[in-house]
Amino acid sequence: MKAKLLTLVLLCLTVSLNAQKTKKKPVAKPEKKEVVVDKPKEIIQVVAAPEIPKKTPRIFLFPTLNAGKWGYINNEGQEVIAGQYDKADLFNDKLGLVKFSGKWGFISNEGKYQINPQFEDALNFQENFAAVKLKGKWGFIDDKGDFIVRPIFTDAKPFSQGLAAVKENGKWGYIDKDGKMIINPQFQEASPFKGVMALVKFAGKWGYIGKDSKYVIIPQFDDAKDFSENLAAAKQDGKWGFIDKEGKFALKNDFSDAESFVDGLAPVKLGSSWGYLDKEGKLQINPQFGDAHDFSEGLAAVKQGSVYGFINRKGEFVINAQFNNAENFNEGMAQIKLGSKMGYIKKDGKVVWTQTK
Repeated sequence: MKAKLLTLVLLCLTVSLNAQKTKKKPVAKPEKKEVVVDKPKEIIQVVAAPEIPKKTPRIFLFPTLNAGKWGYINNEGQEVIAGQYDKADLFNDKLGLVKFSGKWGFISNEGKYQINPQFEDALNFQENFAAVKLKGKWGFIDDKGDFIVRPIFTDAKPFSQGLAAVKENGKWGYIDKDGKMIINPQFQEASPFKGVMALVKFAGKWGYIGKDSKYVIIPQFDDAKDFSENLAAAKQDGKWGFIDKEGKFALKNDFSDAESFVDGLAPVKLGSSWGYLDKEGKLQINPQFGDAHDFSEGLAAVKQGSVYGFINRKGEFVINAQFNNAENFNEGMAQIKLGSKMGYIKKDGKVVWTQTK
C-alpha cells in the first residue's frame, strides 16, 4: 500500500515538472529604437558686415594773435599753426579762412594752403561752398577753389538750406547751387534760410518768406531776428517780444531788446539790464547784467559792472566776472580779453593761452 502511494506521488511530480518545461516562454517584444536621421546640414553663408566708415574726428582750431600776426592753437592751448597771417577766422568744414598779404585764402588744419590767398574778401565754407569776392564781385567756390557760381553779385551770404542770399542791382534775392535765381532780387535785406523761412526786409519792415518766395509772415515789424526753437524776437511799436510762426506775439512785447532762444532761454533787456526769459514768458534769471550772451555748452557770458564772467542756467556765477570781454564757449573753449590781451579759457575758468605780445 505504501509502495503504491509513493509511486503515485512521484508520478505527479514528474507530470508537474514536464508541464513547466513545456510552458511557453513570453515572447520579448522587440525594443523600439528611435532612429535618428541626420538632417542635411544647413549651409549658412557668412556675409561680412559692411565696413562702417570711420568718422574723421572734427578738428577744432582756435585763432590767436601775437605780435600782430594770427595763428592757431588746439583746445589744450598748444600752438598748432604759428602766427603768420594778417587775420584768421575759425575753422569750418575742415578749412580755415585766413588773410595773407591783403588777400584771403583757405588753409588745412596742418597750415598748408588748400586755396591760395587771392580773394579781396571771403566767408567761411557752408554746405561745401564759400562766398568769395574777386574783382569787386561775389561768387561761390568749392573746396578746390573752383568757381561753381561766377562772381557777378555785389554782395552775398553763405548757403543755407540749399539757397544763398545774393545782392544784385541794390536788391537781395536767392540763388540755388547752380547759380539759378530762385527768388528774384526784391528785398532791402535778406538773411540765410533757417528751416523753411528766411527773414527779409521790404519797404522798411521785416517779415518772413518761404522757399516759394511767398510771404509766410507779412513784413510788419520794425526789427526782427531769425526763428529759433519755433519763436522769433520781433520789435513793434518800440518794444520787443517773441512771435510764433503765424506772426502773432506769443510772448509779451514789452522788452527794450531781445535775442533768440537757445536751449529754452533767451536774453531779454528790461530798461538797461539784461536777464533771461523762458518759453513760457517767465523771467528765469532776473535782469541784472549790463550785457548777456546766449547760453552755449551750459554757460553764458554776462557783464557785471565793467567786466565779464560766466553764469549757469540758475544765474549763478561759475566763472567770476574778471574779463574785459568774453565770447561764447565753443568746443570747451571761450575767447576772453584780459586787459588789452586776447586769451582762451576752459570751462573750469583756467586760462590755457594768453597773448604775450
